[in-house]
Amino acid sequence: MKKIDYQVSKREIEVLALIANGYTMREIGEKLFVSPHTAISHKRHLLHKFKAKITAHLVSLAFHYDLIKFPSECSFTSKLEIV
Repeated sequence: MKKIDYQVSKREIEVLALIANGYTMREIGEKLFVSPHTAISHKRHLLHKFKAKITAHLVSLAFHYDLIKFPSECSFTSKLEIV
């Protein structure tokens, strides 16, 4: 596994996995029982930590650092797993 130089909380990893699965901030808030504004705040913190400008780059880096991964039997309808 590649090493990252900063702490990423369990909640932030959950948000990353949901973003990678295509959930909106409103849906992420509902799934995690927080307001959409809190979900947006988690995403903003992640973008800052990873020095990413856009969500696609954030998700790409999450895969690069093995924070999230596809299930072993990957299909387009599969959900991503949190590592």
